[in-house]
Amino acid sequence: MRAVAYLRVSTEDQVENSSLDNQERACREYCERQGFELVEIFREEGRSARSLDRPELKRMLHRCNRRSGIEAVVVYAVSRLARDTYGYVVLRRHFADRGVSIHSVTEPIRDDAVGRMTEGLLAVFAQFDNDLRSERVTAGMKAAVARGRWVWVPPYGYRSGTKEGPSLEVDQKVAPYILQAYDLVATGLHRQSDVLSRLNAQGFRKRNGKPWDRQTLRKVLTNPLYMGRLLLPKWGVDRPGDWEPLITERTWYTVQRELDGRRPVSAKPKQRAREDFPLRSLVRDAESGEPLTSSYSRSKSGRQYAYYHTARVRPALRVRRHSLHEAFLELLRGLRPEPELLKVWKATILDVWQQRHGQVVEERKRLEKQADEVRERKDRLVRAFLFENKIDEATYDRLNQELEADLTAAEVAKSGAQVKDLDIETALRYSEVLLNRADHLWTNAPLEQRQRLFGLLFPEGLEYHREEGFRTPVTLSLFRTFVEEREKGKEWCARRDSNP
Repeated sequence: MRAVAYLRVSTEDQVENSSLDNQERACREYCERQGFELVEIFREEGRSARSLDRPELKRMLHRCNRRSGIEAVVVYAVSRLARDTYGYVVLRRHFADRGVSIHSVTEPIRDDAVGRMTEGLLAVFAQFDNDLRSERVTAGMKAAVARGRWVWVPPYGYRSGTKEGPSLEVDQKVAPYILQAYDLVATGLHRQSDVLSRLNAQGFRKRNGKPWDRQTLRKVLTNPLYMGRLLLPKWGVDRPGDWEPLITERTWYTVQRELDGRRPVSAKPKQRAREDFPLRSLVRDAESGEPLTSSYSRSKSGRQYAYYHTARVRPALRVRRHSLHEAFLELLRGLRPEPELLKVWKATILDVWQQRHGQVVEERKRLEKQADEVRERKDRLVRAFLFENKIDEATYDRLNQELEADLTAAEVAKSGAQVKDLDIETALRYSEVLLNRADHLWTNAPLEQRQRLFGLLFPEGLEYHREEGFRTPVTLSLFRTFVEEREKGKEWCARRDSNP
């Protein structure tokens, strides 16, 4: 029996400590015991089994075709081939369709009911082991990140620190180039292409020895790590890192504005909202476009007053906190739609959702029927080849591959026509609360939810004029529809008895 062997290790360390050589030795001995002719060995160095996108695996898949005469794939363990059940099933089916069986040196796999069950369990346990390792690694990384430590490959300008000290240490050879890049861009006098040319002319290179490109430079210039900030939104982390910053916050924010094509009014980072000033940085001065900051002032009598104001524009826009908050609440109340208009809107949304829901159901039925037709054609092809001898093997292989491709395409299309479970009535009730009681939601919500609500209602922010107050805002499309229809003076109430 002709066989090939597949060897794999996940890391470069395992490559260096001869783990591949140990696997190869075990596979060769197994082939000798079984009487297999080992015709080729595929060595996958430093590749994870979590992905089927592996060069040597792809080469082996092409090698094990029906004309190669190969009947066995030998691995040291099932986990070397795949660490998740789905990936293993895909590979096993591929090999089985080509008359190739999988043999594990360290695990009993026989071609009978017990063997197939054992094979499936081994694949399941391989996936379980991989998932468990991944969870442990992720948990450890999250714990370290929560302490402000960097747990990935050091960025340019740094090298890995120690367990006892900071997680990153300044790389004195590379850091000057990073500082130079930031300083040049911050002046506003140099384009990124000019900075690239200067760095490359000085001999600065990427880790792979190639010259720097625009994408690499932008990644460096937009990474808050260089100002000592660890920002990881997907884990909810935004805190100071435990390493020495290369640049100041002022420089970093100045560079961001230059990259965005905006000249700054102030090079200071945008201040965040506070519980006592929830609209700070959310509302802009209508004349200058500068976000409003806030502060307290004290009178000669010692009484304290709270103000929103501009920081750099002269004459400064200055509004008492109470006045701005009242004007904002009044703006929210003005967005409230008339009851009859809201009733028509709810009925329209429900009608449209039901219509589209029905269309998706019909489309899924059509795609299921299409997939069934392909399966029926495939069954007829098998009968014509195996039982009726109407076609030769070459024709069968060609037509079968075409039908398999059609079936895969039909299954993919069917998976895209999923009917989402949605309690539309509950969603509409929540939307009605948002539409009718936006001012109450704002008043009673904590700061973080207020900021989200503001972003939802006013996606482009708000402008405040010193004489006119709040300018007409660009609101959530839902509110905009109501406001436009109300201003046009349409008789919505007359439609209350009509079908939406």
